Amino acid sequence: MTEHDKQVAKQRKLLRLEEWRKGIKLIYNERKDEDSPWKFQIIYFDDSETLEWSNTNHKQHTPSPHDEDTLIDMMESAEHEYQRKLFNQRRDNETTI
Repeated sequence: MTEHDKQVAKQRKLLRLEEWRKGIKLIYNERKDEDSPWKFQIIYFDDSETLEWSNTNHKQHTPSPHDEDTLIDMMESAEHEYQRKLFNQRRDNETTI
């Protein structure tokens, strides 16, 4: 029974990772000068990116440079940091009351 628990836990983690990877880390708009097209760049949590130019419909997607284990570590670190911030915020709110 425990072997199935481990497989289920791993699958849950992979599903969380799949959702986490879609999150946006940075959106960047750039234009070199008045006559040039806009460069629109989206960088996702997994460091993959999408690049688009305003004068074309072409999108260029660069996949994540990280392997699955590194991505899981990045996700868990981000989740831990988020939980730490929530804890600190709640603690600060309780001390001011």
